[in-house]
Amino acid sequence: MKSLSGLSSLERTAFYICAALLTLAVLVLAFLLAMTQPRFATPVVNRALNAWGPDGARVASAHLRFPALSTLVLSGADVPQLAEVKTGALSANVFGFLPGIPWLSEVSARDGRISLAGSDDSKDSARPDLRKWVDYIDLANIDLAFNPEKPERTLKLVSAEGSVQNGNVTLHATGADSEVRFEGSAKASGGSTLGGRVRIKGDNMADIARFVGLAAPDTPPYNLTAQLAIKPGAYDLDDIAGTVGDSDLAGSILVDLDKETPYITADIKSNQLDFDDLGVIFALPFGTGNGETVGKAQRQAKEAYQRDSRLIPNIEIDFARLDAVDGQVHYVADTVINSTLDLTGVELDFTITGRVVKAKLARFAFNEGTITAYATIDGTQQPAQTNVVGSLDHVALASLSLDKIARGNVDGEFKADMSGNRLRDAFGRANGSLSIWSTDTQVLALGSEALGLDIGEALVLLASEDKADPVFTPARCLAVVMDINKGIGTLNPAVLDTEDSLIVMKGDVDFETEALDIKIRSDAKDASWGTLVGNVSLGGTLRKPSVNPLNGKAVLQVGLAVVLAQVAGPLAALPFIETGSGKDAPCGALLSRAKNAQTEG
Repeated sequence: MKSLSGLSSLERTAFYICAALLTLAVLVLAFLLAMTQPRFATPVVNRALNAWGPDGARVASAHLRFPALSTLVLSGADVPQLAEVKTGALSANVFGFLPGIPWLSEVSARDGRISLAGSDDSKDSARPDLRKWVDYIDLANIDLAFNPEKPERTLKLVSAEGSVQNGNVTLHATGADSEVRFEGSAKASGGSTLGGRVRIKGDNMADIARFVGLAAPDTPPYNLTAQLAIKPGAYDLDDIAGTVGDSDLAGSILVDLDKETPYITADIKSNQLDFDDLGVIFALPFGTGNGETVGKAQRQAKEAYQRDSRLIPNIEIDFARLDAVDGQVHYVADTVINSTLDLTGVELDFTITGRVVKAKLARFAFNEGTITAYATIDGTQQPAQTNVVGSLDHVALASLSLDKIARGNVDGEFKADMSGNRLRDAFGRANGSLSIWSTDTQVLALGSEALGLDIGEALVLLASEDKADPVFTPARCLAVVMDINKGIGTLNPAVLDTEDSLIVMKGDVDFETEALDIKIRSDAKDASWGTLVGNVSLGGTLRKPSVNPLNGKAVLQVGLAVVLAQVAGPLAALPFIETGSGKDAPCGALLSRAKNAQTEG
């Protein structure tokens, strides 16, 4: 064996390099072996955190796992205001410096809390690309706090396990009275996309939307699945399937996070909409009976309705929630069940921009006819300004649940300008008009006589009527005009003219107090025994109306000739008498007025 002096200069250099590398390797191995002991590794890790880590970061215990010396095991890890982990481990990847290779081959953690409050500061921090840093994750019982000051914005990560690199990862989380399960797959993932099937269920979609910083209306309990693709700057939900309340739901939702305000594009539909499920949006206690899918928001709406004496709910639009999202939503319901108004279909198309909601289309279809409306709610003004216009097109009275007393179809128009953040305030300050007309109406003969208090003929009809085939009498015209000024709706007038009776309604509806003050005059055109001219008033409130006889002074105030003369000019001077000399209404003028009420207003 040659001595060092016998080696050439090149050989000596190589020897020294090898010796240095061997010594370094021994020292590194000795250091790594020492790091398997917590009493040595813990202070080393804490010194490193003090030098290069966040302020105040420390661990209660740390050591390298033997023989896997690339794995650092931690317990009692604490980064003030950022994270706490009871136990965890970090496995380094020695090839992490290469492009496309994450620095950590595995991260595991149990029983901890991570604050994501800073994730709202910038778009990049809100959506870190985890796959640049980690391959495999194994997490359990971790609280993700989006806002430490609001415990309701904490997500409990029950479990998360799998490779985020190839997409084969599963996740189970709870929060905001909701549960989320995600099954990622390599097939659905690729490039910068993590994809898989997600299931979300909970009590109220508004809770989960608010939790993630978006906005949604209150809903009944929901249970939905979808194909989820998590992309840089976007969440794409496709092939949605499931139920909201007792209604099915399908379609797609795209959330674009790269815009200044997250933008939602939703195209959703229901094969069958249970109309009860819409009640909670307007704080109405629909669908709270036995056999219905009911959530906390619906129960609260029912309790509030039962405590109140008013019909119009006192709900307030929280425009601050709309600051969280812009978007465009298109919704179609092919069929509708449990509708008080016998709806057969619904189509809604609306946009949200800032605090302005524009319903470009709200169409409600019946077996015969449609109601179409267009609306704008401007929450940038205080109080909020709402504008609504719409029409009734050949709507069957049967579709309005009036088939027991009337048949045929009606047309109409309506418009309203309202001011207020609360629904009651908006109605109480409304200006606008409502008009309904028809020449294609038949009225239940008994109902017409009873409304006119033509007792004699009503008794005859009652005795002879076949309940399976009731008698209807044609109406020459039905015309209703209501002018609304500062929350007072004034009938101007409402007229029903049949072969047997002429009925006129005048008076007011105070939408602010919901008080009714409507006077009904009716005259029979056919002579009959026991006739009592119908002079009654409709009082009380919208929630609890009452019927009372008119006094003599009120009768004079609603003289039929006077009311109709305001519409069609002077009528015959003779008064309508009880012997059956009631006159026909001037239908042409009444219908013209009803049809032109919107332009006149």
